[in-house]
Amino acid sequence: GCDPCVLKCLGYVEQSHLAIRNVAILFEIPRLPAGAVMTSIKDLYFTIYDKSAIRSLEQRFKISWRICSAVLSVHSWGWLHKDIRSQNILLVPSGDALGFTAYLRGFEYARHVRDSTRMTGDHELEKDLYRHPERQRDPSRPHEKKHDLYGLGVVLLEIGALKTVKAILDPWMATFRKQNRQPQPEDIARKIRTRAAEDLPILMGSR
Repeated sequence: GCDPCVLKCLGYVEQSHLAIRNVAILFEIPRLPAGAVMTSIKDLYFTIYDKSAIRSLEQRFKISWRICSAVLSVHSWGWLHKDIRSQNILLVPSGDALGFTAYLRGFEYARHVRDSTRMTGDHELEKDLYRHPERQRDPSRPHEKKHDLYGLGVVLLEIGALKTVKAILDPWMATFRKQNRQPQPEDIARKIRTRAAEDLPILMGSR
């Protein structure tokens, strides 16, 4: 077995704002090592962008393994996460040689596979970079496990390259910005696969 890759759930709190009712899920923060403070907890997106903590190949493999384990656990419970991206990977300081432990968070949109879903999108381009083409803009299919795995793959590319997917694709997307248009979802997915095939072997090994 392994230690949990998802923070322990303490319960939930019902919230209401005007006519909208929400449920806030409460998670326990793991015990921090001596000298660490709450502000030492960062998300993976910030850490990649800031390049402040991930300094070894071992760290990248360990983070990847834990995130994959977390997604496997969520799917084994019969749930879909629906929002896998580096902003939703929490890096908590630890007392071991790697320096921190990764946890999956961001369960605002999570649901059981048998529950109903709304076919809505938010049209945020940066979030769409983590979404399967079927789930970008105006989704054409309900969320499935393969859509979670697509987002996981994008995060793994970020860990391997130590660049956010936005930074990886930015030179390519600059052409579209000059033309005041956005690339098609299938083109984004194709470009991500191409960059993964070209960049990862030299950075992480051919396997």
